Amino acid sequence: MQHESATPVENAKPQRTLRAKVTLVIVVLILVTAATVGFVGYEFAQRTLQSQIEQRLRIVAADRHRMLMTYVEQQQERVGLVASRTLLRRYAQELQQPDLENRQNVREDAERILNDAKASTSGFEEIALFDPAGNLLAATSPDVKLAKLSDTPEFLRGKSVRHLGLPKMEGDHHVALLMAPAHDSDDELTAVIAVVLDVTKLQQLLADPEGLGQTGEVRVGYIERNQVHLLFPTRSTGAKTLPVNVLPAMRKAVAGEQGFASTTNEQEAIFAV
Repeated sequence: MQHESATPVENAKPQRTLRAKVTLVIVVLILVTAATVGFVGYEFAQRTLQSQIEQRLRIVAADRHRMLMTYVEQQQERVGLVASRTLLRRYAQELQQPDLENRQNVREDAERILNDAKASTSGFEEIALFDPAGNLLAATSPDVKLAKLSDTPEFLRGKSVRHLGLPKMEGDHHVALLMAPAHDSDDELTAVIAVVLDVTKLQQLLADPEGLGQTGEVRVGYIERNQVHLLFPTRSTGAKTLPVNVLPAMRKAVAGEQGFASTTNEQEAIFAV
């Protein structure tokens, strides 16, 4: 017997953001070997167990969703604080003047502020200051890769809103681009702050096995071209991209459906919410 439904955490729009493109769909899977339930009274025990698992998964899904949203909002606040620094905005305006005589001194002053923000903010690996056209004005590192951040979809979003992009592997850990617009006294866009953010803390938050047992895990991702793209590799297989038919609950959640799903796979029962 198979029952399938899903719980939408947040409807998706075609934007590469943790709030929209990623869909914020939480799928929690628990594998239960049928033999462990016992042969006598198996059907009754199965129904009881399924009800208990459903209640537990709903609690876990709601809790992880809350923590995920809190994490995103905290990062947006932190990059917003950098973008709101009065001196930094003034230096950004001065650096955009073509006839600025003491350009090197102003750039160094701006970089001093950026380095101070980097040193005092956990997870900020690099910070760059761009003009609205995408020209690099100042940065915490001479790394040429920072100048290319303005070519990303995240930069375009960062010109209008505080924005956290999708994680990607960088060396031995995952990072994401964090953007925020900086406005002048007339509320006109004067610069864009770009942060290379270490998202290891987010990965640990989603991988926390508390309430899931040994085989449960939280999966957050988005659907594109019949593929489920996860923020981080699964704990069980290490996969980061899966065919959508492997996670039917994810498709239903994106479609706005909600509920509890249970399917069987050989000797295992798979539950999702």
